[in-house]
Amino acid sequence: ALGSCFEEGKGPHIFDFTEWWKFCRAYHDLPNDPTGWFLTNIYLLVEDTLATPGAILTNSYLSIARRKYEPPPYDDYPIQVYPALEDEIKHRAHYVMYPVQLLSGGHYALVIRHKDQWPPMPADIMYDKGDATYPVGHKSHSDDRGETWTNDDDDDVCFAAYGTPPTPTAPPAAPAGNIAFLDIKQTITATGYEIVVITDVPCHVYMMWTNKEPNKHKIVGLRRGDLALRETRVCFVSWHKNEQEEAGDTLTHTFIKEPWPVCETRWFTFRAEVQSLWSASSSPIFKKHRPSPPTTQDFYPDPHPEVSSFDGFSLAGRTYLTWAQLRARPALLWYDTGSYMYVLVKGTSQVDKWYEIDRSLPLFDTSEIEPGSTILSATLKLYLDCPYCQLPGFAINIYSSDPLLNTALSQEDHLSLGSIPFSTKLELTEVF
Repeated sequence: ALGSCFEEGKGPHIFDFTEWWKFCRAYHDLPNDPTGWFLTNIYLLVEDTLATPGAILTNSYLSIARRKYEPPPYDDYPIQVYPALEDEIKHRAHYVMYPVQLLSGGHYALVIRHKDQWPPMPADIMYDKGDATYPVGHKSHSDDRGETWTNDDDDDVCFAAYGTPPTPTAPPAAPAGNIAFLDIKQTITATGYEIVVITDVPCHVYMMWTNKEPNKHKIVGLRRGDLALRETRVCFVSWHKNEQEEAGDTLTHTFIKEPWPVCETRWFTFRAEVQSLWSASSSPIFKKHRPSPPTTQDFYPDPHPEVSSFDGFSLAGRTYLTWAQLRARPALLWYDTGSYMYVLVKGTSQVDKWYEIDRSLPLFDTSEIEPGSTILSATLKLYLDCPYCQLPGFAINIYSSDPLLNTALSQEDHLSLGSIPFSTKLELTEVF
């Protein structure tokens, strides 16, 4: 029987000798062989079915059990194989070889030979006239049906693996088994979060989450012969599994986590399938706390006398100026003691000449906002009394300012306004 163990761990495979036996030749070159064997060259044809892609033929051996019979009258007489009876088969020889890698797509011949004999390889066995490799092997024998074996240290053999099959067609690329989680984004919603995960290869992602803090513990690990509690493991006590919103394998993976109660903390991690096969990759464990919903605070400028803020208006002009000159004119007057503010432009009877421009500056003390808070939005509300607002082509808007003082309007404040509008302009085309 010809047997072998494959590296992929499928266990030993025994092959019927008659199935793989191409032919063998007997010689009387070693009549003093202590085992009584005179067989020195054995040729076995190994079909391509044995040579699976990337297989490594390890611990391959040839075991021969023979009946005693008189040697043939001449050397080149083929051995005859008889149906041997168990009680007659006592003498056995075992030829073991070292690993050799086989490629799929062709035939191989495994040849056992004594080291001191290298007759030419028969042409009908050589495949594509490939070069042979010679993994070293050794021989042992048994005289008690394989109960005990004796190594023949002075009678080692070599296996010759012949055959250079054509290069097999490359199989299609396997789906990427490993993935990387590149980014995670979140958007707060009215009752929870929308969480988006980005990966480097298309896959189908699942979120495993729990609202109970995971257990963290150590397990025994072996490093350089030393067993100790060193490997950290994190275990979810009670967890849920949610599938991404998108169908199929994608690069973007969305999870709508609603409802998510206020002030609840969750721990979650992600795993993925690539073409319906689980990937060994997983994300880190994330911890997320849902804070209280946003609150709204109102702020008002201080009335006169001011404490921490002010409101008022300033004016420039009171003479005939071009529009550009009027806009760049320093303040002539400024007021912060009244209960009103003006946004005003006065024209003149002269073409392209303007008389006055008024600007209003309210200041708000927002120190009540807790440090670290995030401003989601801000709204400026003004009460308008506008008897002269039917001015097509005119509009008002809100801009930044940089007042010199916090509790009083100054002349310099009139020209401290920014140039970027904070809102959509309000057309002065109707009565408010």
